[in-house]
Amino acid sequence: MLPMVYESRDNYPFPDDPALPPMQVHDFLRSHPSVVVPDTQPLFFSVPAYAPGHTGPMNAFTLHAAGLRPISRGELRLTEADLDDPLHLDRTCWPPITTCRRWWPR
Repeated sequence: MLPMVYESRDNYPFPDDPALPPMQVHDFLRSHPSVVVPDTQPLFFSVPAYAPGHTGPMNAFTLHAAGLRPISRGELRLTEADLDDPLHLDRTCWPPITTCRRWWPR
């Protein structure tokens, strides 16, 4: 993960409500239209994430960038326009275990 901290031009209030999670947005995106499946995973935080020993302005937010090597082919879809309707979850999330062992050997 690569954190990039951006200072807000306006007075950006530091969240002080412990009920609010610091991570606000999590996307799976394609880095180029020719890429078949998402290969980037940006995570947006409402707080600055400075490395230990580093300091900076507190009116900032963080974009964490991560590269992916996707192997999952499952999907989560809305079944209707109403958010209270059930979701369709295709659990074909992982390939056979023999394929996974190429990436995660014992």
